[in-house]
Amino acid sequence: MKKIIFYILILYGNHCLFSQNARLGASAEALSGASLFVQDAFAVANNPAMTTEIKAFEGGLTSKRKFLLALPEHAVVAVLPSKYGAFGGQYTYLGMDDYNEQSLSFSYAKQLFSGFNAALKFGGLWNHFTENYASGMALNMEAAFTLRLRKDCFLAAHILNPVQMHSTEVAFAQLRPQIRLGTQYILSEQLCISAEIGDEITKPWCVAVGAEYEWKERFLLRCGMSSYPLSYSAGIGCEINAFRVDVATVYTQYLGFTPQLSLVFFNKHKNKQ
Repeated sequence: MKKIIFYILILYGNHCLFSQNARLGASAEALSGASLFVQDAFAVANNPAMTTEIKAFEGGLTSKRKFLLALPEHAVVAVLPSKYGAFGGQYTYLGMDDYNEQSLSFSYAKQLFSGFNAALKFGGLWNHFTENYASGMALNMEAAFTLRLRKDCFLAAHILNPVQMHSTEVAFAQLRPQIRLGTQYILSEQLCISAEIGDEITKPWCVAVGAEYEWKERFLLRCGMSSYPLSYSAGIGCEINAFRVDVATVYTQYLGFTPQLSLVFFNKHKNKQ
């Protein structure tokens, strides 16, 4: 099975090399990728500008197995707020022995004025093939923004690779500019709905919609759907003292289920001030 997946990755290498995962964590997965407004440590990946909303140190771990195949993805993230702004870090590993991708990046976000946050993120990406197939590396840059239109309505943008940075010949074509635009509407203290449209590496503009409902101040129920290919998602989060456990799964019409598990550490009291 691993050999089969390895050759699939070679055949579709243009889509797989340096797959910059701008949607990370089970909370983002449960929303079908409508994750520009995820407000936890995984905001480092989903939208670095949202890290300004975090008031105390947060960290997160996540693991998923793509399409129930032997292609695991693991990541660790952290956010450290300060009076100068919010600093974030992210490390991601995707793959197996025959093929793997790794990325390491750091972000900085700051509130520029009331209701408007901005962030920059820089990092490096590496991939490795065995059996004498070419490997590569690249540097990348991201920019992100959030804008509060009113108390219950927000806009956001996340731009990947607005400028081309250093990369090897193998990876160069993969780091083309991408953009995600989204909005969030808070219907009540318990329920919010998010929607976004994004330009993907392997597909045209994709629309995603997700909803999150807080139940009994401890549980978070999530669901979502996205287009091209059509996919559905669902998940649940449970807060236990200073931790939150998130579980999610996504079903796509072609490749089946992708389950994911995440653990977030946070200071609940400070982040709700």
